Amino acid sequence: MEAIANVGAQSKWKQVFQDAMFELDPTRLQPKLVAAQKAVEDRLGEVLSGGNSGTREVMELEDALRTFRTDEKGQNIAKYTVMLAVILVSVVGTIRLLGSKHE
Repeated sequence: MEAIANVGAQSKWKQVFQDAMFELDPTRLQPKLVAAQKAVEDRLGEVLSGGNSGTREVMELEDALRTFRTDEKGQNIAKYTVMLAVILVSVVGTIRLLGSKHE
């Protein structure tokens, strides 16, 4: 039964983290980032205090926390996400334009 709860806890923080990382709406991004960081920190605390998960999850949690930190240039994950959204919109627009000219 404990293994099932452990899998559920792993899935929960990962889902919250992924929702934040793939959010393209700048108005909804910040609250999702805050929620994701809290979920990651809470789960890391559970894992380290209870020892109820493997090394792989600890490494995944630490990687997720590093994602939230600011790099040397001062750009944070929110700025990277917005840049990614702009790039994706440009690529999709270009592909559609090329596709319509081809037809």
